[in-house]
Amino acid sequence: MKLFEFNPEKLNHVFTITNQDLNKEAVLNILNISNISLNEFAHELINSTSFDLGNLGTTTSIIELKLEDIGLNCGGSFSDIESAISNSNISVCPIELGPYLRLKYNAQIESKIFTKNQHPDESIVIFSKPIIRNDLYPKGFYLRNYDGKLWLRGYRCSEDYIWNGKDRMLFQYIP
Repeated sequence: MKLFEFNPEKLNHVFTITNQDLNKEAVLNILNISNISLNEFAHELINSTSFDLGNLGTTTSIIELKLEDIGLNCGGSFSDIESAISNSNISVCPIELGPYLRLKYNAQIESKIFTKNQHPDESIVIFSKPIIRNDLYPKGFYLRNYDGKLWLRGYRCSEDYIWNGKDRMLFQYIP
């Protein structure tokens, strides 16, 4: 039984990402040409031997949701989110979609508030499984428009980090 049955015709938050069969060097070059900034953690993730662009399918449907949309009104940890979406038509995104999502998602609300060691306002987390389950290694990516500049940023957090119910995330949508 699926807990969430989102109708794509009723949601304007569902879109498709097409794999362009690029290698890491080409992806980094396109991000650079597109004026996308990356932080140190994003570079670390992309340059990891576990980051394999060959893992991507031809197309992937993506949906943006707040955690409260999946029943986590008070937010939740990574495992809480995994539990909330189990048996539904949404799932984790392949981490390799991060650069493609940043390129596609270019009309993001701008945030001018600087944050450190907390989830930034107006950012959108790409919900993916960590490459390495270690609190000192980046867990995944988030998208941010900070002070007029688009960013693909890697982030670190502990396994028990709690996201807010209003936090926005990108999930893979399985029609």
